[in-house]
Amino acid sequence: MHNNNYIIKVSDEFPLGATIRYSKDGWLLISTGKKTVFSYNPFTKAKIRLPDLPDDYVLRGMSFSTTPTSRNCVVIAVSNWCPWASDIGCGNAKISFLVCDLQKSSSGWNAHLFTYEYNIYDDFMPCINNPVFYNGAFYCLDYNGLLGVLDMRGDFCWKILSKSLRQFNSIYPSFLVECDKKLLLVNLGQNGKSTEIYSLDESEMAWVKLASLGKHAIFISYTSSFSVVAPRSYMENNVYFPRLYGERVLYYSLDTYRYHCVGSNQYSSQDFHNTKEISNCTWIEPNWSQASLCQEPE
Repeated sequence: MHNNNYIIKVSDEFPLGATIRYSKDGWLLISTGKKTVFSYNPFTKAKIRLPDLPDDYVLRGMSFSTTPTSRNCVVIAVSNWCPWASDIGCGNAKISFLVCDLQKSSSGWNAHLFTYEYNIYDDFMPCINNPVFYNGAFYCLDYNGLLGVLDMRGDFCWKILSKSLRQFNSIYPSFLVECDKKLLLVNLGQNGKSTEIYSLDESEMAWVKLASLGKHAIFISYTSSFSVVAPRSYMENNVYFPRLYGERVLYYSLDTYRYHCVGSNQYSSQDFHNTKEISNCTWIEPNWSQASLCQEPE
């Protein structure tokens, strides 16, 4: 996005009902049916088949660490089970990670399932948005601002950070994003009436409110969120949403504390009124690299 917005439709490449799960480095994670998952680059049309999801796997989110053509790429699929839905007397909840990698295999992708129990009074309920790979670990956000961390260094350790802030309302969405080598959280109020940004203070493992993004812009969605150094000065200090006002993309300015739309100086609003959210979509950074695939496309 420089002077215009570009929308790419990938529906012709996959069966009806295909769902975009995640986006990073120009690649998408797309699921079809209940089990099948692909990595897909809509610019080069390259496709990589990943291991199937387990039977009856209730998918909460997906993510990957680096470009799927890299031998170091790790893909995770998150599922969680809450016992109070069926058995109030049970004291533990479970979260599962299906971890797919190539590092120990020359023939294709490996899949490993890791399941962890934690006390239900930790009240950790993963958001429907996706984990973020940051400093060698996948960070998962819950609805109240609590962080869980799956550390990929060593034995795939999962822990919930007890000091991370619980000040957010679980009704309204929050999003994790890496920006300028920091982990940020974007928190929205009802109908977008507030947009607040926090940075993780790693010494205290607590959220600290930010007033500015500097020269960066943030793009958020339920599937994937990322930041860039703004390619144009008018994009600096903005948060972009998968929402349209008419045919124009909506963004929030931390300079004006109001919503505007790309390419127009006429629109200004304090919330999402008269805007429309785009479903089954994601932001994507173009990647035209024809790097050799770790697996032949199907």
